[in-house]
Amino acid sequence: MNEVENVDLPIEDVEAIKKLSKHKNISEMIINSIAPSIHGHLDVKTALALAMFGGESKDIAGKHKIRGDINVLLLGDPGTAKS
Repeated sequence: MNEVENVDLPIEDVEAIKKLSKHKNISEMIINSIAPSIHGHLDVKTALALAMFGGESKDIAGKHKIRGDINVLLLGDPGTAKS
């Protein structure tokens, strides 16, 4: 959470990200931004958001850290928009 990597982002983007991070309902904003044209299925969208922002980091021989694999299994009716 407090780790910062060396990334080249414009200062405007950094300020916008910091401003968004202070929103009380940031998780709802993220979930609602996933496939906005697909209505409902909040449980599926929540699972996808957790998969995108979650995961265990891997420390390769103490040299560098990488993000762990993302694995999501969606089951449901054809109308679940799994693809």
